[in-house]
Amino acid sequence: MPMSYVASALVSFFLGYLGYISLSTFYFILSFNFLFFGLTFIIWGIIATLTSIMAFRGSHNWIAGLVAGYDAFVTIFDAWDYISGFMSSWKDIRRSIDSSDFSVLDVIVILLIAFGIGFVISYTAFKQGQKSSRISYYW
Repeated sequence: MPMSYVASALVSFFLGYLGYISLSTFYFILSFNFLFFGLTFIIWGIIATLTSIMAFRGSHNWIAGLVAGYDAFVTIFDAWDYISGFMSSWKDIRRSIDSSDFSVLDVIVILLIAFGIGFVISYTAFKQGQKSSRISYYW
């Protein structure tokens, strides 16, 4: 869930500011987010680009062509940024794990909190969108 990416960064920043987690744990979370969610963004970007291209081919609308071109450009930019920052983030992860003040338990708690926040926000947005749609299905 992309919302978990933002939530984990915010939770780790907040807990780091309050002094509950160490700096190496904070670096680990941010570097892990870059590696894991960066790859996720690229995969979703490829899916969005292919969908935009198919919409352009079906409609031959120039706006759809602009959207497809924009999606392709942004996906290539994201992939370039991911490839160029991969080794730096991997080294930060290794340094954080080797640090004496790194805590696996802190990382697990932060990720569980972030996934919980991401799930609640995504589910709430889904239900609100479902209520406001013309055709609504209640489970």
